[in-house]
Amino acid sequence: MGIFKGSGIGDVDGLNKNRKFTPGEYRIEVQKLFTKPSKKERGINYLILEATVIESSGEEALEAGKPVSQALKLSSEPAWRNAKNMIAAVLGIEDDELTDELADEAVENDGAAIVGQVVDAYAERNDRGYIDIVYTATT
Repeated sequence: MGIFKGSGIGDVDGLNKNRKFTPGEYRIEVQKLFTKPSKKERGINYLILEATVIESSGEEALEAGKPVSQALKLSSEPAWRNAKNMIAAVLGIEDDELTDELADEAVENDGAAIVGQVVDAYAERNDRGYIDIVYTATT
């Protein structure tokens, strides 16, 4: 019997699973879109997008085929604006067309209804060193 028999190692997320965006321009394919409660802060949720890079450009951009993700802590007005932009782009609509109901539908069952949706993303480093991402629906 091996040391891993019954350990559940196959169910553990690997180190490369949640690679964050680096500066660049991307075309991504959505794999999952879901919400998750914070483990540290009661009443705070995260909106998490997991995707695969289809194409990219830029010196620091991740290569095609790589997984990429973004987690938004939904605790401030800027985070809610970013969440609105992300969800609207994934749904292929304009930001002002997004409703609470559409947003809820987008994240149901880990975003099963939008898996495979292709979205463009522009990621750049801001003055504080964080990566800002703007999503747009592909046409």
